[in-house]
Amino acid sequence: MNVPLKRNPFLRNCVVYYPNSFLFFSILFKETQDLFVEFDKWIQFCQTVYQKVIFLKAFWKIVCTHQNQFCVIMAVKHFETILYEKLEPFFRNYDFVLLAEKKQFRKNTLTGFQNVIFTATAYQDEIWLEVNIGCRSHQVEQIAQQFLGNTRDYWADSNTLVISIGKFNDAKYFRYKIFNENDLEDTCEAIKEFLENTGFPFLNKSDNLKAINNIFNLQPSSPCKYLYNQTHRSYKGIITARLTNDERFLDLSNTHRNVLRRNGANPDELLTFERILSFLLYQSVN
Repeated sequence: MNVPLKRNPFLRNCVVYYPNSFLFFSILFKETQDLFVEFDKWIQFCQTVYQKVIFLKAFWKIVCTHQNQFCVIMAVKHFETILYEKLEPFFRNYDFVLLAEKKQFRKNTLTGFQNVIFTATAYQDEIWLEVNIGCRSHQVEQIAQQFLGNTRDYWADSNTLVISIGKFNDAKYFRYKIFNENDLEDTCEAIKEFLENTGFPFLNKSDNLKAINNIFNLQPSSPCKYLYNQTHRSYKGIITARLTNDERFLDLSNTHRNVLRRNGANPDELLTFERILSFLLYQSVN
């Protein structure tokens, strides 16, 4: 049985998915390229001996007959654990705490929070790591999330500003590429250097309503790189203008409406904009 295996140390713990089966298997690759199946994790769902036999037969048939159709996806859990362990002391010095389930370090502020978000993706025999920085204004998000259609579970975690390190440095598709331990060490040092010299100062300067309003509304007709969704930028642009009592509020509302139309917003998105605007106008009266 010649199951193609990589020797990348981060490939030791992988998830294997066979597209034509409902079976998902967690397997462990050793440097010797021996294959170990963590049967206990999966057999616990089999209540009878018969079910266990069917399970094992199905797995063995897939491995022996369809090994070339496996899609092996690098499990990033092991990598993420190492990454967080290496970065945690650095972030602790800046009062950030690890929220591993949300893949980020976060610092609560008087107006919301600041965060650094990590997204690791398997690509062939490497891990590609994207790092985003951002902040949240509770005032902005408490209004915006009522209209955006997100589940309530997400409301408390939404960012007002968010941008990747690559995009911040005008390298839109930049990712850290990690193959071995040395790459990981270099990546951690690069991340820390960026945050100390650029990232944290930006977040500290931008973490207030006036600064966020400037980011969204100084050039309302141009794309804003500090938010991925430009439709949401227009929504939040009029919200911050209202919350800061920007004297250009009505003009900005017209500008953002025109930008939405120019960008091809659908009828539902345009209706959402009008609903937010009506809400803000009503709030201004009261």
